[in-house]
Amino acid sequence: MTPATCCGCGWGFGNVGILTAIWQWILKMLGIKKEADDVPQGLQVFDASGNIVLDITDRLTRVLGEVNTGAAAGSVTDAGLSSGDPWYIAFRVDGAMWSSADADLAISISGTTLSWSYGSGTAQNMTITYGVY
Repeated sequence: MTPATCCGCGWGFGNVGILTAIWQWILKMLGIKKEADDVPQGLQVFDASGNIVLDITDRLTRVLGEVNTGAAAGSVTDAGLSSGDPWYIAFRVDGAMWSSADADLAISISGTTLSWSYGSGTAQNMTITYGVY
């Protein structure tokens, strides 16, 4: 008997291969067929009682980077922005809450460029975290 066969039959399944072949034959005989498109993808997390506590079967986010605005208008180009649907979030660098005296921060994304500008008021140094999902 050679190492490539498990029973000397010469089919070359090997120990694991023969079980896979038998399983595929059983599924075929029962009419059970799994296509790649039929198999769901994602992440499900369950608690000890079997309840779903997290179900992500669509998309996950990817952080591409962070940029500090320096309290001035500007832009950053990142080719990764074209690899999905972009998102962003901005926070004051000093950690303070937004105040009515602060200038509004306008953020836009066009193609691979993320741009920001300030309206009237006191421009604050902001950190913009951005990415795609």
